[in-house]
Amino acid sequence: MTGLQVLANKIDELGSRVDFARQLDISEPHLSMILSGRRGFSVKVGLKICNLTGLSLEQIAASVAGANNRSAKASGRRAAKGGARR
Repeated sequence: MTGLQVLANKIDELGSRVDFARQLDISEPHLSMILSGRRGFSVKVGLKICNLTGLSLEQIAASVAGANNRSAKASGRRAAKGGARR
């Protein structure tokens, strides 16, 4: 299980993702993009995630960084094949 999956499971244990996003003062689509590794987050949002989930900022940051690396590699493969999907 990846770090983002651990984070997503922890959020799901706490209730709905919509409610969790509201507690973070972000939209649910923004939270979804964070959890999929397509978008990062500010330190302020990261600290709120820590306070709500009990995970450390290092755990969360490492999870997102790993997902962002995988996402960047996938984008590079798409670009090598003739461009990113739209």
